[in-house]
Amino acid sequence: ADDTLVMQTSNAHHTLGLMVLSIAVMRLIWRFSNVTPGLPDSLRTYQRYMARLTHVFLYTILIVYPLSGWAALSAYEGEFPIFFLGYDSVPRIVPQVIEGEPFDYPFFAEIHRYMWRLGGAVLLVHVSAALWHHWSARDGILRRMWRGAK
Repeated sequence: ADDTLVMQTSNAHHTLGLMVLSIAVMRLIWRFSNVTPGLPDSLRTYQRYMARLTHVFLYTILIVYPLSGWAALSAYEGEFPIFFLGYDSVPRIVPQVIEGEPFDYPFFAEIHRYMWRLGGAVLLVHVSAALWHHWSARDGILRRMWRGAK
């Protein structure tokens, strides 16, 4: 493979991951420092539970997914740089270890891949539920998500 292309795609991938992590952390800070609107009274108990559970999963994935990628690159025993906006001096967040030792590159890479799959499934559930509320239940949930509570 062309090293230039590998470095360019790695730069884009790492930058996107670190941006997702930064935005997710800012969103969590905003979420816990502001009052959020309550769920409509029309929702059943299981729907309230599923809404909260889905949000917990989404926030967890948005934090663990990029962190696991960063940790995988940090643990990698070779000299592959971690990029952000073209700079290759991003610090490692875990020590470099030889493959086969605990918390090595494959350990974190597997978590990273799992988060990708789980994130896709949870996002599908979230979007499907929002569309169901809009088109089938017609309860205004999607409008509240899009424009905020009124």
